[in-house]
Amino acid sequence: MGETSVGQSHDFVLRLKYQGRLVGQKSVSVSPRFMLGMELSASPTLREGIETTISVRVKNQSQLATDAGAKVQFLARSDALEILEPEVLLGVLPPGQSRLVSFRVIGKKSGEWVRIPMAFLALQGDGRRVGVYDVTDEVPIVNDYSIKILEGLPSLKNEGTTRIEYRVENQNSRLVLRSLQLHVRVKRDDTTVSEQHVILGPNPQYLTPIMSGHAREFLVPILVKKSVPSSFLELEVQEEGQTVVIHREVISP
Repeated sequence: MGETSVGQSHDFVLRLKYQGRLVGQKSVSVSPRFMLGMELSASPTLREGIETTISVRVKNQSQLATDAGAKVQFLARSDALEILEPEVLLGVLPPGQSRLVSFRVIGKKSGEWVRIPMAFLALQGDGRRVGVYDVTDEVPIVNDYSIKILEGLPSLKNEGTTRIEYRVENQNSRLVLRSLQLHVRVKRDDTTVSEQHVILGPNPQYLTPIMSGHAREFLVPILVKKSVPSSFLELEVQEEGQTVVIHREVISP
């Protein structure tokens, strides 16, 4: 039976004949299911610009083991989520046993909650699909700090000096204030820093501590030596040397 039969009830009649005579009959009802069942191991959370994981628990609910090439794929339709590792090897999973599979992801939006449609596909080594799990979840963003660009971003597409004004808000509940540092970068892609943009003044900037629930505004001057067709501004806040949020804004050409 193919996977289109999963979740449906199918009735069969078995007949036993002896020397042309019907000597027995039995009705059988079958409800097929996938070889592997999957579910989220816990409600996922995201951190803007920082790597975290989304995990699913895979259970072999058949009477056969998966083959050594079995794998799980992760699909998501949202600009709030970057999947760093969309495919993870599952390997041999004996009947009745479970295994946790984790995918590395990065949140790409600021805010408190984002709605993300997600799907997980389990495949045997030959590509045959043996498990499907899809879910749309409200995923929280749990950064201790949030960053918002207030002014100056459009000017970064033009040559000259511009001042980027941004706001940092402390969203954590700790009572002890900690020192903050802001690292500013203009990048051509995920790994290449633009040579046509120069951060003027100290970089990192050392920011005064911000009380929980409060926000402060800061300025960073940037010199644009030459306009580039594709780039983005990246602001990274560290708390005592540990990265707590990385905020990106696309510089429109």
